[in-house]
Order: sequence, then C-alpha cells, then structure tokens
Amino acid sequence: MGNSCLRHQNNTVVGTATAPIDLPNIKVEDSPSSGNGTDIIMESDTPSIISPSDNQTSPFFQINLPRHNSDIETSGSDLGVSPVSPLSDSVLERPSLYQNFGLRMIKPQKSEPYLTVPIKSRPAKLTKTYSESRVGFRKSSAVQSCSVFHSLALEHSPTSSLPLSTSPIPDTCGSITNSLLHSLLAERENEFIWKDELSIFCTTWNCHGKIPLVTDIEREWLNKPKQLADIYAIGLQEIDTGYEVLILNQSSNQNQWETVMSSVFKKMGSYVLHETNRLSSMFLMIFVREELSRHITETAVHAISTGIGGILANKGGVAIRFKIHDSTLCFVNSHFSAHVTEIEKRNSEYKEIMTDMLFQIGDRTIPLISHNIVFWFGDLNYRFEMSNTFCYDDVMVACKENDTEALKLHDQFYLEHQRGDIFSEFQEGEITFLPSYKYDPGTNIWDSSAKKRCPAWCDRILWKGEEVKQLSYSMHHTILPSDHKPVSALFNVQIRGVDQQKLDKVGEEVRDKLADKNHKYNGTPIIKVSPPVLRFEDLQFHEQMTKKILITNDSPIPVKISFGQPINVKTLASPYLRISPLSYMLLGDCCMEVSLTIMVGLETIPLISQGQFVIELMLVLHVETGIDQYIYVTGNYLPSSFGVSLDLLSKKSDPIRRLSCIDIGRVSKKTDTHAEIPKEIKTILKYLHSNALQTKDLFMTQGLKSEMRLIRESLDTGAKLPELHSVHSAADFLVTFLMALDDPVIPIKFHDDCVKAANNFKEAKLIIESLPPVHRSTFQYLIAFLKELLNNSKVNRLTALYLSSVFSLCILRPKIQYNENGKLEKKDLRGGTQVHKLKSTFLELFLTNEYTLGTYLAPRSLYLKNT
Repeated sequence: MGNSCLRHQNNTVVGTATAPIDLPNIKVEDSPSSGNGTDIIMESDTPSIISPSDNQTSPFFQINLPRHNSDIETSGSDLGVSPVSPLSDSVLERPSLYQNFGLRMIKPQKSEPYLTVPIKSRPAKLTKTYSESRVGFRKSSAVQSCSVFHSLALEHSPTSSLPLSTSPIPDTCGSITNSLLHSLLAERENEFIWKDELSIFCTTWNCHGKIPLVTDIEREWLNKPKQLADIYAIGLQEIDTGYEVLILNQSSNQNQWETVMSSVFKKMGSYVLHETNRLSSMFLMIFVREELSRHITETAVHAISTGIGGILANKGGVAIRFKIHDSTLCFVNSHFSAHVTEIEKRNSEYKEIMTDMLFQIGDRTIPLISHNIVFWFGDLNYRFEMSNTFCYDDVMVACKENDTEALKLHDQFYLEHQRGDIFSEFQEGEITFLPSYKYDPGTNIWDSSAKKRCPAWCDRILWKGEEVKQLSYSMHHTILPSDHKPVSALFNVQIRGVDQQKLDKVGEEVRDKLADKNHKYNGTPIIKVSPPVLRFEDLQFHEQMTKKILITNDSPIPVKISFGQPINVKTLASPYLRISPLSYMLLGDCCMEVSLTIMVGLETIPLISQGQFVIELMLVLHVETGIDQYIYVTGNYLPSSFGVSLDLLSKKSDPIRRLSCIDIGRVSKKTDTHAEIPKEIKTILKYLHSNALQTKDLFMTQGLKSEMRLIRESLDTGAKLPELHSVHSAADFLVTFLMALDDPVIPIKFHDDCVKAANNFKEAKLIIESLPPVHRSTFQYLIAFLKELLNNSKVNRLTALYLSSVFSLCILRPKIQYNENGKLEKKDLRGGTQVHKLKSTFLELFLTNEYTLGTYLAPRSLYLKNT
C-alpha cells in the first residue's frame, strides 16, 4: 500500500505522493514536524479523484471536486475544481464523503473558522430571517422560543462576528462555538435587549384621482386621533385614473401628493418623507419623525402587479420595509379586484402578493412574512354577501341603524378570514364605523346612481406582530371628494434593540461557560433529512405545488444549515423553485420543516418546455461543521400549449396533452410550410367574438383563475370549452396565452424594426409581410378580431389606443433574458415609456387603416368566415 503526505505550508499544498489516492482512506492529523501546517495522510492503491497534476515536475496536486462544492475557491494552479455528474452513482452512493472531504481538507490553525489560502471555505450566507416559533420545534413537540437575537444572527453572514467586543475563545470544534454562543445568549436575551414604544398611524384611501384640501388632510384626517404618531404610512389607490398611469405607469398626481403631504407634515411637526413607492395608481408614502429617521436602516421597496395577463398594474400591491434598531417593519398598500362576485379573484391576489413580495437587501432576499411587524392596508374590495335572507335593503337598514354587528355576519372579508382562506396570520380590529364605500362624490350620501352600488367595508387595515396594540380604527366621513372615505388606525408597537455594554457582560459569562462545554462535546452535528427524494407530479402552468421535508438535528448542539447552489440548475433562486426557509440555525435535538415550492409562470415556462417538460436537480444542504446532506428533486410538467411556439401549435394535429415528448420533438422537426392559425387561438377568439364584443372594460378586468384553469385544460386535452361565469376570464386567458408564447406573434427578431417603423405604415406592412407564415396569419387574425371590438366601441368603450397599448405588450415584446447566474433579468416588457409608445403606435396603424398583404388579406370578415 502506498503512503503519501500533503502539507499546507507557506500558502501552498506540497506533497510526496506520486500515485492516485482513494478518497475514503484520508486522514487529517496535526503535523508533528512543523507548526506551519497540517498533514493530510492518504493511504490507497486504487485510483480516485486525487492525482498528480499534469505538470510532473511540480510538487503540486490536482484535486477534482464535484460541482456542488461551490464554496471551494482555489488560488494559483495548485488546485482545480472539476464538475462531477450530480446523478452519477459515485455521488449518490457517497455524497457525504465527497462534500466532507472538500470542506474539511485542511484544518485551520487560527481562531477563525476558515482558511484563506489556498482553499477558502465560503458557505452561502444566511439570507433570511424567520421566527423560530413558526418553523422550529423540539422533537418532544415543545416549541422553540422566539428570539430577537436569533433573528439578528440569521441576518448576518456566518463568518461575521456577533455584536460582542470580547474576542472569540479558541476551540477544537470550529464554529460550533459560535452556534452554541447564539443559543446560550438567546436564553438570556432579556438581560441585554431593550424595548421602546413607538406610535404608528396607518391610513388607506381610494381617492379616485382627487386631492383634498390641505386643511382637511391635517384637521379631519391625519390629526383625527388627536395624537401625533412617530411614523405615518399613507396608502392611496387610484391617484390617477387615466390611460397614462394604467398602460405607461406615468402619474400626473404623484408629485402633487408628495408636495401636499409634505406641507401638511411640516405644519404638524418635524417629519421627513422617508420613502415612497408607486405602481400605476397605487401609491405608498412613509413619513417619520426626523429624530427617528437616523435609526432607520435597510430600507427596500417592492411592487407586485396582479392585473390582466400580469402586464396591467391597475391591481396589485406596493410595499416598503425597513429596520428600526433591531426590529423589522413592513407596510403593504394593495388594491384588489372589484365587484361582489369576485371573491376568488381577490383571494388569489392576496396569495400572489403574499408569495411574491420579496425584498432585496444586499445578498439577502427577505419575504414579506418574515418581518417582525407587518401592516397591510388598502382597497381590498370585499363586499357584503347577498342571499335570499340578506339583500340590498337589509344593508341599508343596518347602515341607517349603525348595526355593524349585523353587517359583519355578511362581510365577505370577515367570512373568508374566519375560514383561514386569507390573511391567516393577520389581525383586524373591531369595526365600529359605517362602510367606507360607496358614496356620491362630494357628499355623505350613499350611491344614488342608476347602479345603486351596495355599501361595503372595502377599505381595511390589518397587522401582524406580537407586540402591537391598536388604539383606534376609524373612517373619516368628512373627506368628501371620492366615492370612498379614508380609513385609518393608530397603533403602539414595541421596538427592540441591543444594549452593547450589557451584551458584552453577558457574552463574557457565556464564553466562560462555553469554554467548559467545548471539552464535553467534540462531535460532529448529526443532521438527517426526510425524505431525501422529492417528486413533483404533474405540474401545470400557473399552478403552485409545495412539498415539505423534515430536517432533524440529532446532536445536542445547535448548528447552522443553509441550502447551497443546486446541481443541474444555474442558480439557487431557480426561476421555478422557492425554498423556505433558505437558511436557519437549528438548535440541538430539534426538528424543522422546510417548504420547497415549484411554480411555473410566464417567465419560467420556456425553461420547462425547452427541457422537454422534466425537472431534475440536486439540492445541497450545507451543514456548518458537519456533513452536508443532499435532496434529489424531480418532477414532470404536463405538456401544455402554454409556452410553446406558434410553429408547433400549428403543425400538431392532436391536442398537446395527447403527445409524448418524442411526439412533440417529431412534430417540431416537420419542415413543411404552413400558415394554419393554431386551434387554441381560434377557439378562444371565437368564444370572445360570440360573447364579449359589447362587454365593457374588456381587457381591463382580471379573469377568474379557476376558469382560466378550465380553459387551459380544455385546450390542452381537446375537450369542449367550459361554460364561463365571466367573459373576462377568456380575455385574460388570451393575453396570458400570447404572453407565454416561446416567440411572440411578431417574432423577437423583428422587435426593433417595428419600433423604427412606428410612424411609417408602408414600412410596417412590409415587416408584417416578411413574418413567417403562421406568425403573419395569426397577426392578421388578431387584428380582425380587434377591429370587430372597435366596431362596438360605443357600447364596450374600447379605443384603438387602448387595445394597441395592451396587445403591443404581448405580441410585440423583447426576449426574456437570464444573466450568467441564471437569474431573470427584470426587463420592462414595455422597453421603457418611449419605446412602448412607439410599439403601441405601430399596432394602432393596423387597427385604424385598411391594408392588403397579398394572399394573406385580412378583412374583418375573415374572422367570421373562418370560425
């Protein structure tokens, strides 16, 4: 048996081995001969992953590590990293040996847990904060206590020091000491954590494009509680109502609102406008006391659009988050879909915002729900549920008698909240005021128009947090300009911080205790994952699927765990995979659940369909100071007409669900020229032509998700189109379908040419003539239908300008790009305001002019003849 020795010395790896060495027979021993390094003793006669470098004169060694070992960095030419197939038998059989070898090849000789040269161990940063009372629990079912200190620790890199002035004590267990330190300090956090009380005023108003008088804002709205707050969160909806804000996201009133509110707060005291966030007509402003602003850090904003096709932002939410001392706060202002029947749509919008509202702070991605305190308000648009025993007249009687208890029993929001379908982690105060909607603008008179809209508590304020107390919840009936009244709530909240001197003192005592404890446990953390294999069966477009794994710490010491970069995908933030929590400190003898969610949406469907509808990847769970674990994730995506090409859709003769991946590949390779319009597009346009030509607000109102699923299923399987409750579901489906095409109706390569030809109809026609046959015929088919809509514009109120603005986003769009790390490049589909105007103008040329394109003539009658 050969004997070899490598030594870390003078920033190099040197050795005497001349034969390949087997991985399992590696020993790490302290070098008796030198204080400068650690010997790695290897004994083997069999080939393996360690071998001499190609340069036979060099004493250095080539070390090949699997690709998932992404936390190993090399210096110079002495070491190399070569990927190993993540699905190879060798990795699946002995993953812990491979990963353990890579992370622990050389022991550090300093108090720091990691070497810097030639190998740097750099585990992924812990990027999210989570309440341990939610995800961590003792195996005896006792819940771990929630800890501010744990939350603090999780927001820092594993290598960053805790807020202690005392130096780390040396130990032989690497950073186990730090994990134990976190745990012991958490048990004594009351000795160094201080609390302070702040008052927060939250208000929401659907102002319908109106701005009240400054005196009314000050006296009748913001000062109504007769107590000045430390923080004011002002959420507005419909600050603009015109075309520019809906399509171009341009607001004419935003600056005026900021000016007016700043003047009001200048009169009220020393306040500053800390941050604003706007999406379309939703606008959120945060004002804070000037002396408090210096303690605010880590401010971030985000917005989610839930409008039709995901491209209109008339509905959705905007949010602002920040940190005060060591407490995190988040404010969400949202506007949900209207009308009494749209409960499902509103519930869906809440869930979409709840899931997708993520904030980026440096390298950290922070979910909405992970904040210590969250305030969520807005025009949520829930109405009173009508029935044979409760009608409009009953609502009016209850309002006249101020019988809020009777109204509550029929309030859609109250009923949905009680069932746990929405806002399950949020609270709402008792409502004692009249409904905030719907009034004749400028009055306190209920809607007297022909529609006689029923009053409703559309405007709500909710909160999440353990140390939040609501002081008031009211409606401001003297603010008259809109058909809504402002609603506000005043809160007292507990903000936490760290007393550094007390923490230093407690830290010294804890370190003394740790020094003794380190000698009692020198073992490796024992982490188990169950199940190690997850299978996502039959994924579908826009259908979220979640699986859970249980992570168990069978050792008595706490340990930091975090998910590293998956193998076989470009990035951990895979466009279709979400892991929650991404990182965590798991205490000794504890378990926790981790959720893995896959969602195939507009931005990710091309990645799935191009991969022949198969998902396969390996996740690495990094265990600090322990042996890494592996989770194999696999799944299949049901073939769908969403996300494939017009070319494939036009060539296939059977519904796509009946085709295997081999069949789809064979159909795609057909070379025959064709101009057949895909059946899926014909079917949905035929339905809209028969049922929606005179529908108001078509392509403005979001459809029902449940009905859109039924439409997709019928088209994919060849079944009959279902009966629909709302024609808006078909309209929304059409826009979403066109958005999801692998290459849009006007192919991406023609995008720039169309922009240049926006004001030249002759050139625009030449571009359309040069499109591939199926793209050209589909374009003309759509134009014929849109012209039919415009023939009914006196009833449906649609204009060529509006239709061209909406459809230019989905049939004339730039390519979805991914950066070198596999992350989606967040490019605006509009290409910027000016570019979008030009694209809209290009499409409008074909809606307002007659045109002939050789054999592909597209008169309005084409639609009726072919369907």
